[in-house]
Amino acid sequence: MTKLFDRVTNPSSAADSSLGHSHFDLNIQGLETFLLCRQFSTEIGSSLESLFSKYSLSFGKFNILMLLSKSQTGLMPSEIANFCGVTQATISGLLSGLEKNQIVERQPHHQDGRAFVIRLTDKGQEVFTQLQPEFCKKIERIFLTLDPAEATLLQKVLNKLRIEIQKDSQLN
Repeated sequence: MTKLFDRVTNPSSAADSSLGHSHFDLNIQGLETFLLCRQFSTEIGSSLESLFSKYSLSFGKFNILMLLSKSQTGLMPSEIANFCGVTQATISGLLSGLEKNQIVERQPHHQDGRAFVIRLTDKGQEVFTQLQPEFCKKIERIFLTLDPAEATLLQKVLNKLRIEIQKDSQLN
């Protein structure tokens, strides 16, 4: 990664000179850390997507299955969107695919007849029951390389960065 930033900040050839010199001070370590986080996110995402694809799922659909597996009465689409941190439009698209594959079903809301809740079907529960142990084993294999102190430190650092991102989002 350092070579990429060396090319950006210190153009040494005619081909590189088109990049020009920066008009601001680059925090190379911060940018390298950002790229490493993006690379990790991409790689773990790809690894998990290969697992989910065996069940015709995506990570987003798996998140919905995890939420619904914990709910006895089902969840409203707006609740699912809030838990997942995405828009209701995104959830609507994911739910349509899950409904089409008979993984979830809509049922009338027990208090509001105009609303509905989403529940796992028997097939959905079966898929989740098969997939969950594989998911947990994969995550465990990856993160068992960290000792408890490293895991705690990583969680602390990632939460610190999340708070900063949330602050930055509120400014925009």
